Order: sequence, then C-alpha cells, then structure tokens
Amino acid sequence: MDSTTYGYEERLDDLCTGDLVEVKITNWGAPPTLCMGIVVDVVEKNNVTLFPSVRVYNLETKKTTTEFVGSLKVVSKIDNSKKI
Repeated sequence: MDSTTYGYEERLDDLCTGDLVEVKITNWGAPPTLCMGIVVDVVEKNNVTLFPSVRVYNLETKKTTTEFVGSLKVVSKIDNSKKI
C-alpha cells in the first residue's frame, strides 16, 4: 500500500454508485478535512488526469467533486444483489 493514500487503496471494481465514502480533502499548510459523500459515478478512463477517479457528492459542502481512489475510504456499501 502506498503510504500517501488514505486508509487503503480501493479498487474501482469494488466501488459502486450509491456507496457511502469518507473523503479526505488536503489543503497546503492545514490539517486534512474529512467529509462524508456518496459515489455518483465511477470514471474508469479519465483522459484529463490519466488516473481512474470517482465522482462524489459531498454531503457537507453540497457539491459534486472528482476524487481519486486514494483519497476515499468506503464506510458503507450498497447491496446490488437485490433487484427491485
């Protein structure tokens, strides 16, 4: 595991739309901020950053942001086995 990642490196295969995640937002010269969010979209191929990323709706700032997988920690997963 890379020591700069938050928690553990979650694979994109394990992340689903609707998962509750904890987002670590780092600012230069300030302690990191931890926020809760919901995964809105999983972007496997990002042509801008060349890294896989996840779109997260931040529950505290009420904004949708693009986050890299290393800054996320899964708090709760949805159950995809039940069909409505």
